[in-house]
Amino acid sequence: MKTVIDYVLYFFFYSALGWLVESIYCSVGEKKWINRGFLTGPICPIYGTGAVVLSVCLTPFKDKWYLVFIIGLILADIVEFITSVIMEKLFHARWWDYSDRFLNIQGRICFRHSIYWGIASLAFTYLVHPFFLNNIFVHLPDKYKTPLLTVILVIFAFDLINAVRAAMDIRKFMMKLTGLYDNIASTIGEIRNNVEQRLENVQNKITKQGMKLATWTAEVNQQLSDARKKFDKMQKEPENKDAGREEKKIYRILTRSSALRDSASRRMDYIQEILDDIIARIKDEDDEMY
Repeated sequence: MKTVIDYVLYFFFYSALGWLVESIYCSVGEKKWINRGFLTGPICPIYGTGAVVLSVCLTPFKDKWYLVFIIGLILADIVEFITSVIMEKLFHARWWDYSDRFLNIQGRICFRHSIYWGIASLAFTYLVHPFFLNNIFVHLPDKYKTPLLTVILVIFAFDLINAVRAAMDIRKFMMKLTGLYDNIASTIGEIRNNVEQRLENVQNKITKQGMKLATWTAEVNQQLSDARKKFDKMQKEPENKDAGREEKKIYRILTRSSALRDSASRRMDYIQEILDDIIARIKDEDDEMY
């Protein structure tokens, strides 16, 4: 008949075995050694817990393999889900996340791993546990069980205390990091709002100034056009004998000084080029702003 000591030994044995298998599996993929345990020592308590639960609950159903598969699947999922919740609440961190997996529940359990647990339950019930039970545990004398368990418990207690302290430090760090992230996000939001408001004000000012400049440019162009027409008219000898004295006077000055005519023409062309350049620059700046 199994005693409490036997089941506690099962717990530590399968915790160590599960740690070894998972660490090797992950190390092969990463091509370097990875300690998958929560503790410093070679132990993953979730595997020991699962093994004890399966050993106690599945033994009555050994004659019906499909019940072993279904019940083992459900029990393993319950253990995994509860363990995930407890570790997250205590240490503010997750040791596994199935959020990207098909049919997952809160990222704690998923369909694929549930099937794995069902298969593992069959393997554990019909192969693994009978093998170790008949080849290791049956040869362990009862008088050595208590001393052995005492040593294991002492080492486990120190390791657990050290791991809890480290995890609490991680939890505090994560809380500070979360607060810092919130402050940064809030500051960035305020800066963005201020920049958007200032940008909107600048755009409004540019639009107003652009409208004023467009109006002024149109007026200047009209004045230049009128001046050019008058200038072209004065270049010809007035045919009307009754033409005003001022026109005749201006005509005589202009016709007798070709340099003056050329200078005036160049200045008007230069002014027109400046206006065209100003208009082009304003259009380019508007395009860049929007």
